[in-house]
Amino acid sequence: MNGFVKADIQNKHLVTKFIAVAGNTLTSFRYYNTRAVDIIKQHVVTYLYLQNNVPAAYGHLDEEDNVIWLGIAVAENHHG
Repeated sequence: MNGFVKADIQNKHLVTKFIAVAGNTLTSFRYYNTRAVDIIKQHVVTYLYLQNNVPAAYGHLDEEDNVIWLGIAVAENHHG
């Protein structure tokens, strides 16, 4: 499957899989260094882009103190 998938607590394994395959992307996208994957319950929205059923990109909107934060990352092997 290719395409965007909305992530929620029921399919949080996709977020875990993205973290596992992201490679060096995680040196700049450090959001999950200090947070458990279950934090997606608090996101306004979280999406993944799947390439051949493997998460290739990730994005979320997270509200904190009336500010909406955008988190976005593309797995290292999908750069370029």
